[in-house]
Amino acid sequence: MRQNYEELSAVQNYEIGQRFATDKRVFHYSRATVALVHPCTYRMAIQGDAYLATNEMLTVAPAGAIGDKTLTIVTTLFIGGGGAGVVLKDELKGGYVEIFPVAGGAFMWRKITGNSANVGDNTIITVDRPFNVAVGVGSQVGLHPSIYRAIVPPGSIAAGYGVATGVPPVPIPLATPFFWLQTYGPVWLASTGAQPLSAGYDVDAYMHQDGTIGTSLGETIGTVQPSPQRIGHVMGAALYGCNQIFLELDNS
Repeated sequence: MRQNYEELSAVQNYEIGQRFATDKRVFHYSRATVALVHPCTYRMAIQGDAYLATNEMLTVAPAGAIGDKTLTIVTTLFIGGGGAGVVLKDELKGGYVEIFPVAGGAFMWRKITGNSANVGDNTIITVDRPFNVAVGVGSQVGLHPSIYRAIVPPGSIAAGYGVATGVPPVPIPLATPFFWLQTYGPVWLASTGAQPLSAGYDVDAYMHQDGTIGTSLGETIGTVQPSPQRIGHVMGAALYGCNQIFLELDNS
């Protein structure tokens, strides 16, 4: 193994999103775009790519035919890791594309297996399965990079909007941004307010906006998260609460 799950790297050694399992834990290869510092190793990290309207309303030129697995997208308005209108080679790899054909027919959702850097206004993506509907000029497409492409600490996105992605096993300096993010299995997480199982609260754990965990009741009363994200469940009975959590984010 070129990079074990507690090692960091300045260069990318695996595909972003690649899965690695050991004992009951699952990790996915990730890239931090903001340093993940203490206490990151016992708090949730979140996805740094916010879904933007400009990335959801892109168009196609030229058309894509039934049976094709490549598509040229006009990315003038796309905002990604390289800034407005810039698409870096393979920065979309491991993500998904939504396609609404201009002539109607079946909506398509395809995994992106690679992409070219933009040439002028255009970027070519390659997808995992052929198109079953023609993608005419003027079709609307949306680009969704891999959720592991830009990992950031809680607070990097407006409170209540962050989506838990995993737990870093070690602090991540920006000089060595490539790391394995734990997404499934046993983990210890700090709590805010009532711990799961304390005072008869539920066994499920929910992410607080600072990356710690709380109960469903604690997260929905007097907070900015009326519908908090469930991230797993406690691993043992405890009359005073439990911080040992079985993480249930991504086992695929």
